[in-house]
Amino acid sequence: MEVPSWVDIVKTGPYKDMAPYDADWYYVRAAAIARQVYVQGGKGVNGFRKKFGGRKPRGVCPERFQKASGGIIRSVFQQLEEMKIIEKSEKG
Repeated sequence: MEVPSWVDIVKTGPYKDMAPYDADWYYVRAAAIARQVYVQGGKGVNGFRKKFGGRKPRGVCPERFQKASGGIIRSVFQQLEEMKIIEKSEKG
């Protein structure tokens, strides 16, 4: 699996302040996505955006849920598809 060049500067979601500290976070995310596809199946990018989302702090206002970044999940899907670990279903 090739790691994209933007991995060291990207945030995992709009609710985060900084990029991940762990150098292997992309591999961990890819393994988590592959496992969830194996266990449940039929999940798309939007489903994983909800799964990996989190709470956005808004100062004195109540926190709200925000979805994770879809570009990271899409790139993981594309690489897993190239490696023939997952494949597209007829539904999409």
